[in-house]
Amino acid sequence: MNRWKLTRDEAIDHIARKVNSFYVVDPRIPSKVAYVGVVRPAYGHPYLRTYADGDWNDNLLSLNECSI
Repeated sequence: MNRWKLTRDEAIDHIARKVNSFYVVDPRIPSKVAYVGVVRPAYGHPYLRTYADGDWNDNLLSLNECSI
């Protein structure tokens, strides 16, 4: 299996250009996913956030680094 990693900026670029899309899965409820999107604040740099249950949230901050 090939493993790969993207930097935050690369992931933002891939999402913005629609090259890839990303999501995270709740290990307790595998059918529950949260899609990753790009937030572009009026001031500052764009950043990644998840969208789940109709809400943007910061649950990416609570995740460990992906091991895949």
